[in-house]
Formats: sequence, structure tokens, C-alpha cells
Amino acid sequence: MNLDGVMEALARLDNVQEAVENAMTEAFAYAGEYAVAGIRTGNMSQWNDQTGNLRSSVGYSVVRKGQVVIESGFDTVMRGSDGSETGKLLCEQLAREYASHPYALIIVAGMDYAVYVEAIENKVVLAGGQLWLEGNIGKILQSKVDATIRKFNKA
Repeated sequence: MNLDGVMEALARLDNVQEAVENAMTEAFAYAGEYAVAGIRTGNMSQWNDQTGNLRSSVGYSVVRKGQVVIESGFDTVMRGSDGSETGKLLCEQLAREYASHPYALIIVAGMDYAVYVEAIENKVVLAGGQLWLEGNIGKILQSKVDATIRKFNKA
């Protein structure tokens, strides 16, 4: 029995799977970058910086099976180095909680008072990014995966 065709098909399937997984990771990273940029610049948020810690604590991680595979830089704004560190640590902590999930996009505002700013002061911190993601993440993922599969269909 000649299994060459079967082995070739299985190898192609492995290549397609890896490419689709990479496409999904890239799509989540694109969405994370877009949402975080909107939040940090004020296009999807509204609050006034005093120390820069809140804005510095905003960032994202793309997680695969509990492991961070891509993360934002948590760049420091003003004197907000505490925020940068806190945001990054929170993303790492939350990533471990998604070990049973194939993928997760985690977007955080790491300062504990972010909830207060949003709930009590009625200022948008993460809600604008969340709304944008809810309306767009499916389209972004579908587009990226479809483009990847089209490449294999041409080959």
C-alpha cells in the first residue's frame, strides 16, 4: 500500500493549521493594538491624566493556552512607570487563567482605580475599546483566516 498521498495530505493539513493559528494570533494582535491605541490616545476613552499611571497601565496580551505570545509595550506616559509595571503584571496573571482556552485577547487597565474612574466618575476607560472589539473582532478574525486559506487554495 502506497501512503505517499496520505502523508502529503497530512503534511499540508499541518501547514494549513499552523498558518491559520498564526493568522488568528496576528488578528488578535492587530485588534489589541488598535483598541489599546484608541484607549491610550483618548479616541476610545475619556479621562484626564494626573500621574500617567492609568494610561500607562493600559495594554494587551494575546494568549494561547495560557501563554503570552504577543503583548503590548505598556509604554510609560508622563511619570506613570508604576502603571506600566502594574498593567504588564496583570496581563501575565490573567493569561494563566486562560490555560484551557486556545486563544484569548486580554486588554487591561492595570490600576485598581480604573473601575472607579469608569463607574463613579462616568469616564470611559476600557468600555470604548470593549465596544469596538465586540463589533469588529469577528470580522478581523474571519478576514485574516479567509486570506490565509485562500493562499493555500492557490497553491
